[in-house]
Amino acid sequence: MKLDFLRHIVNPLVEKYVEKGVLNPKDAIELKRLVHSAEEKYRFSIYNGELLNLVNYFKSSDFRNLISFMRSCNANELLSEILEKVKEAYGEYPEVIEALNTALQEVSVKKETGVIGEVFDMEALVKVVKEVLDPREVTINKNAVKALLNEGVEFKINVFKQRVKIEVKFDKSIDKRTLSALFNKVAGIAEKAVRVRL
Repeated sequence: MKLDFLRHIVNPLVEKYVEKGVLNPKDAIELKRLVHSAEEKYRFSIYNGELLNLVNYFKSSDFRNLISFMRSCNANELLSEILEKVKEAYGEYPEVIEALNTALQEVSVKKETGVIGEVFDMEALVKVVKEVLDPREVTINKNAVKALLNEGVEFKINVFKQRVKIEVKFDKSIDKRTLSALFNKVAGIAEKAVRVRL
């Protein structure tokens, strides 16, 4: 029996990445929802559709949206593994493999070029962080800006095409007033970050 794209390929790999801690459960649910919705639209299930309809899905804007979502979750590796598994399972369908290879190339190109250059001006974001937090030290690492503050507080902002993720870590406890002030500053950075576009 042929492997079903959603049930035998996507779902088990998604669960594997959740268990590894690479993908959080909320993103996993959304990912499965996106593929399930595509399955209903393109009818590529082996149970009540036609496997060759994967060709249409791989060429669609829905699949591009899936790529964008997975990139926003830092799950390129998972996406590549899903596509490699499809290539292995459906090797006798040249149309699927051709569409798959095009999709793999797109994933590879987007992974190499990254999201930041297309969407965010990282230097401008660093400037915002410096102005608002007045940190001891600021560093840029790919799609993240990290700042060390004076009170044993570490601030990190990850920027993606469709969202901004902010983390604040404390080495020691701080009083409520300081914490409240810090959160207000962080909210200000989040608001400004979405406007920092090339």
